[in-house]
Amino acid sequence: PPPPPQLGDSMAATGTRRAVVEDEEVGRGVKAFVALFLAVFTACGLFQLEAWPFSGWALFSHLRTDQRTAWLVTGVAADGDERPIPFSTFPAAYQGHQHVINGFDDLSPDEREGACNAWAAEWARTAKDIDIDVDEIRVYAVTDSTRHPGSGQRHLRYVCPDP
Repeated sequence: PPPPPQLGDSMAATGTRRAVVEDEEVGRGVKAFVALFLAVFTACGLFQLEAWPFSGWALFSHLRTDQRTAWLVTGVAADGDERPIPFSTFPAAYQGHQHVINGFDDLSPDEREGACNAWAAEWARTAKDIDIDVDEIRVYAVTDSTRHPGSGQRHLRYVCPDP
């Protein structure tokens, strides 16, 4: 028969037996994995690397305000007709246009003109049912308030003539 339960023993509290596991040494492979994981985790944080599943914590390290900025790219015809360029209808290669626009300041004038020409050419290729001859491409920064959605103001940032 088992010995009677002692005060504070889990058997006395729950009426069940609990197995006691002897302390075992953690294997070298587990230690190496944990050390490598912590080293990569720390390096990603220190060097602001975004390497999934690790994070450089950029999402939480920037000041957030109630103002947000988005980009609007339009094509303008000779008669002044201005229409947004429908990037959502373009092939996948053009879906990252926001990243290109975010770095427009860093591009040379020739590189900006090349981007505008590519957008205008793709628009002409994909939108055959829209009769618009684009004379220039305009890039606007649209500033909006999170407190008052829809109150955005457009600010002309770039003009690419004769795409």
